[in-house]
Amino acid sequence: MSPEQTLGKEVDQRSDIWSFGVVLYEMLTGQLPFKGEYDRAVQYAVVSEEPEPVARLRKDVPEPLQRILERA
Repeated sequence: MSPEQTLGKEVDQRSDIWSFGVVLYEMLTGQLPFKGEYDRAVQYAVVSEEPEPVARLRKDVPEPLQRILERA
């Protein structure tokens, strides 16, 4: 769930961009950007934590793609 959905706010096209970013992050790194033992823990992470930068997990990801992912 996007941060807006998690907080019960109105959802728009930004949620789709956020979801695309999550999928792209997982495709590039092989792991989820937000982790937790259970659903509520993951929701908390989505709202309050930043994912580990892709560059720390994969050195070969081009800088322009990293910037796109950070914005998504």
